[in-house]
Amino acid sequence: MRRSTAFVALIGLLCSLWASGLWAATQLNGLAVHNELGNEQFIGALYLQSYSSDRNQILSSDGRKRMELRITADDGITARRFSRMWIEGVAINNSGTVLNEQADNMVAFSNLFKGRLEKNDVITFSLEPGDGVFIAINDVALGTIGSDEFFNVLLRTWIGNVPLSSAYRASLLQAGDVSSDLRRRFESIEPSDSRREELIAWTQPPEPAQPAQTARASEPTPSREAPRPDIGIGLPAVALDIPRPDLRASEPEPEPEPEPQPRPRPQPQPEPAPVVEEEEDDEPMLTAESLRAQQVYFSSLLREIQSRTEYPRRAMQRNQEGEVRVSVVINRAGQIISTEVLEESRFSMLNRAALDAVSAAAPFPEVPSAIGGRQYEFAVPFNFILPD
Repeated sequence: MRRSTAFVALIGLLCSLWASGLWAATQLNGLAVHNELGNEQFIGALYLQSYSSDRNQILSSDGRKRMELRITADDGITARRFSRMWIEGVAINNSGTVLNEQADNMVAFSNLFKGRLEKNDVITFSLEPGDGVFIAINDVALGTIGSDEFFNVLLRTWIGNVPLSSAYRASLLQAGDVSSDLRRRFESIEPSDSRREELIAWTQPPEPAQPAQTARASEPTPSREAPRPDIGIGLPAVALDIPRPDLRASEPEPEPEPEPQPRPRPQPQPEPAPVVEEEEDDEPMLTAESLRAQQVYFSSLLREIQSRTEYPRRAMQRNQEGEVRVSVVINRAGQIISTEVLEESRFSMLNRAALDAVSAAAPFPEVPSAIGGRQYEFAVPFNFILPD
């Protein structure tokens, strides 16, 4: 009787916990695909305890949440690009107060990713209320950020005021109404077993440097130089009178110089192929100083470009709206090296207006010394919306 009573009490406790949401499982609220230059980069997923299409309600809820990325790019994503994506998104979608409060957490988060993310990698950010945010790749735990609010700092980059795109945000806010085909493809993405071993190495502390081996006193260091009796033994140098051999007899007779030949006419050489610098996977460790410098510098660049952005009159007359995202690479002096449209709208006038705004804002201020690298790359979002 006591056992049955205890069992009933346990069932009641479990039901109570479930009803209160403490043990409630998260549900897939939405799936979204992120593209750059027309190529798919990853599929993002948002899991919540209860379905919702209200982003403010999602951000204010205190239940369990989970964000998940499954990499689909054939070449993967470098650690540099991955870190830059979050730094820029966080800087745009969070207040200055939040940025200051979460600076150390953002540094710790960025430094968890030690190398390139490969195709089929599964990156998970899980909020456990009261315990912080758990970060893992392919079920390999990378670390924990001990602030519950840090999850919303990241989530705003997806569903905040300036997301990766409005379509991306809308797809995450589907309240469970997810395309079955996209869901099957998302769930079919699985990492390889060999990849797990590489990721475990990310979590290991660096090996200490080995001290240089010193030569033993009893073992003289070999040297190619002749011994010098006047060094270290207190004796005068002794000049040795050794006759030099006559080498002239062994020297070969000089050969007659060949007759000069006509020089061939120079042939036109093909133009050398342009050198394309690959993105650096080995980024220096992010610090609070370099993070803050990037956030302040990036925000100043956006303000300057936005002040030069003009909505084309003909596009307004034709009721053309759209979003454009432009990648900009500058040198340390702030001069533009290249621009590229990462995501274009359906209307060429809007795409051109975005590129014109970047050109009009250049040259930019010099890259701060706290930001490393020979060049600086950033992405500028444009949202052309007609006034009501």
